[in-house]
Amino acid sequence: MRISTIVASLVLVLMMSLSPATSTFAADSPGSTVGAQAQGGRNATIRTSSGAPLLTWSPTTPPTGIVGYQIPSVAGFPFASAEVLPSPAGNVLSPATTQFTDNRSQTQNVYCYSVGVVTGNPASIVANSDVLCQRPGTATTNVPGVASSLVKSVAGSVTLSSTQTNSASLSWTNSIFGAPTNYVVTATDPTNFAPPLSATLPGSSLGTGPFDTQGRTYCYRVTAVHSSLPGISTPNPSLSQDQVCLIPGLSTLQPGATSASLGQATQTLRQAIANEPKGK
Repeated sequence: MRISTIVASLVLVLMMSLSPATSTFAADSPGSTVGAQAQGGRNATIRTSSGAPLLTWSPTTPPTGIVGYQIPSVAGFPFASAEVLPSPAGNVLSPATTQFTDNRSQTQNVYCYSVGVVTGNPASIVANSDVLCQRPGTATTNVPGVASSLVKSVAGSVTLSSTQTNSASLSWTNSIFGAPTNYVVTATDPTNFAPPLSATLPGSSLGTGPFDTQGRTYCYRVTAVHSSLPGISTPNPSLSQDQVCLIPGLSTLQPGATSASLGQATQTLRQAIANEPKGK
C-alpha cells in the first residue's frame, strides 16, 4: 500500500462526522498476501513514561528482504493531522531497527501509531501492525492541586504489548516512590459507556496478561495506590501514567493476511474520545 494512501485514509476517517464505531476492520480492497519479507514489525508495543512515547517491535531475522520501517501516525481530535514518521517525509528506518521514539512535542490529546513494513522502489508499506495509542494529559492523581504533567514525571512507565491477535499485555515500573500497596488496572472500552473493567493487583506486581480483548478497543490505566507518602496528607495517595490504547484486528503481519487501510481503525479511536465522559 502506498504511503500516501495510508495517510489520506487516516485523515479522512478522523475528519468524518461522528458515527457509531465498528468492531470489524475489513480491508478497503483486496491486497497482496503478506510474504516472508514482513516477518519484522510484529509484537508492537507502546511505552508511556516521563519522556516521549516509545514504540518497539520484533526484528526481521535476518533483516533482509525489506527496505525498512515507517510509522504511520495520527494525532489529535477532532482536528486530526496525519504523518508518516520518521520526518522528513520519505525517510525509512533501517531493516535492523526495532524501536522508534516520537520526539515531537506532545500537544495533541491523542497520538496513534502503527509499525509499517516497507519494501519496493519507490518505497511503500506492504504490511502493518495493530494500532497503539497514547493519550497525553490523562495521567491522574487523587492529591489535590497536582498537575497531570507533574504526575507523569514521577509515575512509573507503562508498556502495552500487541501480538497480531486479540491478545494484549501490560507491564510497568514503579514510580519514584517505590512499590505501592497495590496496583489498580482499569480497561475502558471507549466505544460505549459500559463501566470499565478493573483488577487490583499486589504492589509487587509489574505486569498482567495476556488477556483477550475479544476484538474490542480498550484504553488502559495503571494506578499505583500507596497507603501513605511522605509530606502528603491525602489518604491512600495514588498516581497513574497516561492512558495507552490498543485497536486490535488491523495487523496484516500474521501469516496469510492481506494489506489493508489503517484508516478504519482510527474510527474506533475517534468515537472513543468523543464518547468518553468528562473527568473519566
